[in-house]
Amino acid sequence: MMHRLLIAWFALCLGAPALALEVAGVKLDDKVALGGQELVLNGAGIRTRVVFKVYVASLYLPAKASDLSGVFAKAPRRIQMNLLRTLAADQLVDALNDGLKENNTAGEMAAVKPQADQLTAIMKAFGEAKEGNVVTLDFVDGATAVGFNGAPRGTIPGDAFNRALTKIWLGDKPVQADLKKALELYPEQPHVLNYLGYSWIDQGINLDEGMDMIKKAVQQRPDDGYIVDSLGWAYFRLGNYDEATKQLERAIELKPEDPTINDHLGDAYWRVGRVLEAKFQWAHARDLKPDPEDLPKIEEKLKAGLPDETSSQAKAGKKTGDGG
Repeated sequence: MMHRLLIAWFALCLGAPALALEVAGVKLDDKVALGGQELVLNGAGIRTRVVFKVYVASLYLPAKASDLSGVFAKAPRRIQMNLLRTLAADQLVDALNDGLKENNTAGEMAAVKPQADQLTAIMKAFGEAKEGNVVTLDFVDGATAVGFNGAPRGTIPGDAFNRALTKIWLGDKPVQADLKKALELYPEQPHVLNYLGYSWIDQGINLDEGMDMIKKAVQQRPDDGYIVDSLGWAYFRLGNYDEATKQLERAIELKPEDPTINDHLGDAYWRVGRVLEAKFQWAHARDLKPDPEDLPKIEEKLKAGLPDETSSQAKAGKKTGDGG
């Protein structure tokens, strides 16, 4: 997984022109006007809770930024939430307040308590936030303007409060780690598509969107062994072992000395009944000095193979097919 993280961070440094983006059926503008300036879409992603999609979050800035300090250095800025399910105002308020507490010290929270209380009052006045509604948090002229479906609902003064609020998504304990990454990285670069798609499928969430993102990445970088490996592993996680084997064999051709890819191919061979080849790949992965946390798992597979699939896993694999 580490090589995907490093490549994703490299990708953001390259920069790219803003393009219109669709996430979970929500079409996001590539540019918006705010405070007399044009802002560009910096990133976007899906906030999930358990298996439910809650909202699409997007970040707009005057120019691209790749980390929290870069975001804070730019103004005006916007965080936008396009709701994917109906929420009571209390649910939205509680989630934001929890995020504030997780990412700010007790002293920082005490300093912005009046502003946090003001945000609570504004959002409770929404009543019910329905699927399709849009909440905007705009930082302009030193204050946070709260909007609901395009209508202004209140303004909260203070740079410190906006910083505390922004850390809900981009702080050290973000509301969701891969959502933070999506907001920080330009979403249409192939390595970013690969990172997010792989992360989702590895967690067992947003499976269709994750597969679509990886396929787009492969179309753009068909000779990148790491990205082809992600596609193969996605097929494996979705139970399509024949296609997984095909893609992982291709990934090995491109990156023969990567321990993770060799380990993945060993798993795929085992599931299609090619036991001797599976053990060969696992042994090769072991000898290529994998990450310390992966080595015991590989050694265990060399001893006992993979555990049998449960009936539910088998059914899931047949149902998902290629995940497309």
